[in-house]
Amino acid sequence: MTEKPHFRRVVLSGEYDLLRRDELREIFASLGDEPEITLDLGGVTYVDSSFLDELGKLRLRLPDHSITLVGADATVRRLLEITSMHKIFTVQ
Repeated sequence: MTEKPHFRRVVLSGEYDLLRRDELREIFASLGDEPEITLDLGGVTYVDSSFLDELGKLRLRLPDHSITLVGADATVRRLLEITSMHKIFTVQ
């Protein structure tokens, strides 16, 4: 019997815009077997609406999972607040 992992940390870095949407979609598609997910945004320097859209789709696909966003800089954190993402994700 193989046990499923309980936790997964994904480290993101660089700019996430329309040009990297497919890459982000693939990363998020690989998530789901573990009930606790941490997205480390410490290396993320820019996000646009395509990033926020994929983040929202991740939440819709995994409504019962614990998903925490950590390390976001002030600009990214502000976008998470403006778009109310901080209400559907834990932001640290």
